[in-house]
Amino acid sequence: MLFQQITGFDVRKMGNAERAAVQLGIPATVAVQLQQVAWQTVTQENSAPVNQTLDPCTVSKRVLR
Repeated sequence: MLFQQITGFDVRKMGNAERAAVQLGIPATVAVQLQQVAWQTVTQENSAPVNQTLDPCTVSKRVLR
């Protein structure tokens, strides 16, 4: 969110191959969802969850292992 606020760059353009996410082991689908949430937060375009079926706790466990 800070990156988008400071630069004005639409973080959704980074896509699923964004290097920091890859280096941190964040799955591509989760990286894209995080980009969408960051964009929504900064622009306040939509308050609806990006993926209501995704359990962030389950994803976090997979990422950290």
